[in-house]
Amino acid sequence: MNKTELTKVVAEKIELTQKEAAAATQSVLGVTIHHHQAKLMQIQF
Repeated sequence: MNKTELTKVVAEKIELTQKEAAAATQSVLGVTIHHHQAKLMQIQF
């Protein structure tokens, strides 16, 4: 594997990791928001 190929593979791995991190962040935020909405609804009733 030459340097160019290696750089490409590393770049692809970084891109995938960033996408996974973004997806994980969104799901965590989604759960947090849902949790807060549930708490707010409990207060209302």
